Amino acid sequence: MLTKCAAKEAGEKGIRVNTVAPGPTLPGLLPEDFKNQMEQMSPFKRIGEAREVGSLCVAIASDDMGWVSGQVISADGAAFC
Repeated sequence: MLTKCAAKEAGEKGIRVNTVAPGPTLPGLLPEDFKNQMEQMSPFKRIGEAREVGSLCVAIASDDMGWVSGQVISADGAAFC
């Protein structure tokens, strides 16, 4: 809700507000058993990489996404659906 409220307020000034909600990512300090459990929860059977989350951040900050605001975008490989 914070993202939506901030987007509405900032939108009046032409500013977009979005949130990226990453799941577990590599490299990371994940215990091996937790890493294995997260890999099994994902339909892709792997953990995302930091560059993949970074690419999402770059994309939503670009002018190509000028109409996207007030969104919380999950980057978890559908592990938490």
